[in-house]
Amino acid sequence: MTTEVRSRKYGVPGLVWFIVIITELLFMSFCPRNAIFNPNATLFEKIFLLGSDFFLLGIAIFVLIAAFRAMGKALRRVRFLKPVFVFAAAYIIVLLYLLSWGLFKFTDKFLDTKVVFFIMNNPSLMMQHALNVEPFQTMAVFAVALIYAVLIFFVVRNTIFTITPKVRPVVVGAARATAIFTTVSFFCGSLFYLFPEGMSDRSRSAADMQSEFIYRKAFDNQTAPILSFLAGLSKAVFDGQHNEQDVRDLSRTGHPIISMNEYLASFDPGKMKKYNVIVILVESLRPDQLKAFGGDRLVMPNVEALAKDSCLFTDAYTESSHSSYADICPFSSHYPLRSDRTYYYPENILYPRILIYDVLKQLGYKTAIFSSQNEHWGNMYNYLNTGNIDKFFHSQNYDGPTYVLEGDIGFFEWFNGKKRSGKIDDRYTVREAVKWMWTVKDEPFFMYLNLQNSHVPYEVPDDFKRPFGKDKIDFQIGFNYYPIGRNEDVKNAYADSLSYIDSQLGLLFKYLKRSGLYDKTIIVLTGDNGEAFYEHGFAAHANKLYNEVMKVPLIVRIPGTTGKINSQLAQHIDITPTIFYILGIPPHPGFQGFSLLDESKERGRAVFLTVQTVLTDQYAVVKDGWKLIFEPAYDEYFLYDLDKDPGENNNLAKINTDKTKELSGILLSWRNAQIAYYNDATIYSKFYPPRFEQ
Repeated sequence: MTTEVRSRKYGVPGLVWFIVIITELLFMSFCPRNAIFNPNATLFEKIFLLGSDFFLLGIAIFVLIAAFRAMGKALRRVRFLKPVFVFAAAYIIVLLYLLSWGLFKFTDKFLDTKVVFFIMNNPSLMMQHALNVEPFQTMAVFAVALIYAVLIFFVVRNTIFTITPKVRPVVVGAARATAIFTTVSFFCGSLFYLFPEGMSDRSRSAADMQSEFIYRKAFDNQTAPILSFLAGLSKAVFDGQHNEQDVRDLSRTGHPIISMNEYLASFDPGKMKKYNVIVILVESLRPDQLKAFGGDRLVMPNVEALAKDSCLFTDAYTESSHSSYADICPFSSHYPLRSDRTYYYPENILYPRILIYDVLKQLGYKTAIFSSQNEHWGNMYNYLNTGNIDKFFHSQNYDGPTYVLEGDIGFFEWFNGKKRSGKIDDRYTVREAVKWMWTVKDEPFFMYLNLQNSHVPYEVPDDFKRPFGKDKIDFQIGFNYYPIGRNEDVKNAYADSLSYIDSQLGLLFKYLKRSGLYDKTIIVLTGDNGEAFYEHGFAAHANKLYNEVMKVPLIVRIPGTTGKINSQLAQHIDITPTIFYILGIPPHPGFQGFSLLDESKERGRAVFLTVQTVLTDQYAVVKDGWKLIFEPAYDEYFLYDLDKDPGENNNLAKINTDKTKELSGILLSWRNAQIAYYNDATIYSKFYPPRFEQ
């Protein structure tokens, strides 16, 4: 092949390659949490990461250009389609590229197959969340992608194809040298990826592995879009084969399934106490926001007043760090883990579930759900809607205004108003709940109240006077991202949102007292999860299983009793069994939780935690003051002595190997039994989920 022919053939992709490399470096410079800037990474690791990224980018560019040329030849008879195809393809590629970098900027996560699958399962809700939390950035991405695609089509395209013969050999030579460098870097980096222990001189038994640089994690999640996409694709293709061997243990089975009539016949409903029941989930409520749980300022005075007359469980955990898993547990008494990857509740659920209101409805209760969020998130509606809810109120069927950010430019208002995918201001949710209670009259009722103003970005209406934060802040609070130096401002905004929720709860409690219902009502108040403020390098929730997102306050008010502090290990799956114990109803054989008030059930139990989101997959167990976190993607364990290290800063997994082995056996037994149960119809058609009494 002559020099001229070679320069014609390779000049175009070579120049495009350099342009993309420069663009990539530019985006990296705007993302300080990128692996290239990690101070714990060696120079060689950074070079290998960059080289691997550029190498794979080069291959992708050659493949795309070849595909464009082939498509151009295929469309040569219909010439008007060729430019349309080129422009559309350019726009889609640029848009996905920008979206990936934008996602990383705010979540430390690039667009990969897992993210795409998640968006496909929540399309309108994901768009709504993007427009609510990062509205202008979201719209800017679409606009910039359009501008960039136009430039590629009308400017770069023409410039590349008119490269002078003198310049082409220079481009080809530079591309060849770069190709050699990136190829070597890619193969050296592959060795680091496949054999991290053998290729690194640094000890993996460092006390604090949370801040340690792990090459595989950096390659998969923290460097560039194409690396994350290919890593995610590889895991999607090959992980299932490995996981099949991990979940075949069906040695644990629950109680045999019985009918509702059989269960109701096991006790005398005439002897039960027909208290009303209200369960309140407050979005992202941390225990340290309440003085009753050790907080240092008065954020929620109405909740504090409730706490004085209630049983306080000071060592309570949610089951998951994200709503689609956590929200169902208080009512089902079932752990949410059902698969080895993110699970979405199907429309026709075949496995057994008996929710609290399924039983209470049969005992003459009126039942209702009032939620400020859209319960279709993660398909939760499919799970919660068992046919035994008299009133199901959430943003999907609300006729009033859903929440719109200040500065709305019209499209967001249309989206919120028509699509009903937003969140309702909690004042409307509480107002509807009070209206419904008024209609119930003297009949006993069950009500679930989900309040959402404390969700990122912690907005409150203009007519509410903020007690802690500023009326206006000069930066944006995104999901999992805000300027670290503004931590106190964000915490104050968060406290303001909780204070606003408290004001609405005050109206609810006032109605209960005025109507004479307060002393006839069991009130359970807790958080669906906690909230992080960079304690372990991330913000908000739906992320790693550290206590800032897993510990929650649990308040149980029982009519006719005084306040009491209970320090036993508790979890949301214990809420329904505890309510049944108060009412005098025996626990359903399908429950995985326990009554927290049954003193005959003293036990050294373990509680289990799960997160399966686009941000991470982790599992954890807490038992006897120890906590073990397992991250299967990298076969990593994190062990913490919670009594000595409540902040979870000192990882003892490779120091105290006996405790790691003990807890990992318990954790993996639970994980495998859960997944095996929900993946075998011959088991779940005959038995309830397994219990894990320790």
